[in-house]
Amino acid sequence: MSKYLIGVGAILLGIGFVGQCGATSGSTICLILFMFLVAGGIAVQHFLEHKVMEHIPHSNELYNKVEDALRTCLQLYTKSVLLQNAFDYLHVQGKCCGVTGAGDWIDIQIPRPQSCCESLTLGFCVDHYEPGCTEFLHNFIEKKTRWLPEIADIILGFQASTLALTLLLLITG
Repeated sequence: MSKYLIGVGAILLGIGFVGQCGATSGSTICLILFMFLVAGGIAVQHFLEHKVMEHIPHSNELYNKVEDALRTCLQLYTKSVLLQNAFDYLHVQGKCCGVTGAGDWIDIQIPRPQSCCESLTLGFCVDHYEPGCTEFLHNFIEKKTRWLPEIADIILGFQASTLALTLLLLITG
């Protein structure tokens, strides 16, 4: 992934350099090339935005995928310290327990972890979190991805203004 980001950064740097050369030297060819490169970038970004948004599941589908993933991880809970730590973190942060509730641990015949405990007395769990973690994780993901289309549209707006300013330079230049 980092190689792609470095590649995209290099391309953007090159496009910016062409624009800078055109603006400072007044070169019509550089400005026209810059406009075509920015327009191409806008088209590619718009295409990729729609492709990415197609793959982000809608609310019900996302909820089901989160629940399925958590169930799979719960089955592997005893086999991985990483999963144990992840569930412990999820329980504490989300004030939740298991996938759909504290009963999930009974279903898979694993003792409920202490991270499900809302309060401990003398080292014993007195009260545990009732809700499952699916809803907490689903809401977290939805909250983080909700603004993606708007952010992409704002970036497209800046790029369109760059095209307008370049055109203005060409006309007045």
